[in-house]
Amino acid sequence: MLAKLMPNVAGPSNSKRNILMSVAHSIMLYGAEVWAEAVWVKKYRAKLASIKRKGAIGVGCVYRTVSEAAILVLAVTLPIDFLATERKRVFEARENREERETLQIERIRTLFIWGDKWTNEEKVTWTARFI
Repeated sequence: MLAKLMPNVAGPSNSKRNILMSVAHSIMLYGAEVWAEAVWVKKYRAKLASIKRKGAIGVGCVYRTVSEAAILVLAVTLPIDFLATERKRVFEARENREERETLQIERIRTLFIWGDKWTNEEKVTWTARFI
């Protein structure tokens, strides 16, 4: 439904697109602390990734033929499986550290993992060159 609000030409401004994507993240990641392992099952990851991809296409204002990794980089967002895993790690680490410190450490860790993954993918070499 949100994809209808965000056409590639005209439509909401970039900040409004990011807000709509945040709403989609909240809905998709509800209870991720419990089901985060399930997202590594290919079937479940594909379902969530397709929803995330549609939102990222709207935020990044790109063609739908662009690879998933490139779309996520251009939309400045992380893959849904990485976000779910990060939420689980934050939930588990809260017992030992302060909440704010935990959030920062886990986000940096997720960004490093994602950076390694997308720069090594064959489909994003052109995007990596431009960035």
